Amino acid sequence: MNISNITTTTTTTLITTPITTVEVEHLPFPYSTCPSDRWGMGCQNICKPCGLGVCHSVTGKCICPIDLYGEFCDLWKSK
Repeated sequence: MNISNITTTTTTTLITTPITTVEVEHLPFPYSTCPSDRWGMGCQNICKPCGLGVCHSVTGKCICPIDLYGEFCDLWKSK
């Protein structure tokens, strides 16, 4: 990826959520970096609770820490 070909803009949606849009030369769409409680195009979707994990800004799925798993990062891996 050529860093010189990245454009960043910040806008506010009707729900007053600040969205940073990054346009990368080789992507066919602008990639939005959403607040931690939002995901998807334009950050229109609300993330489900992810326990000790975080919500993926594109898919909305929980990304769990290494010791946890499950849809909501609520299950501990046995050692």
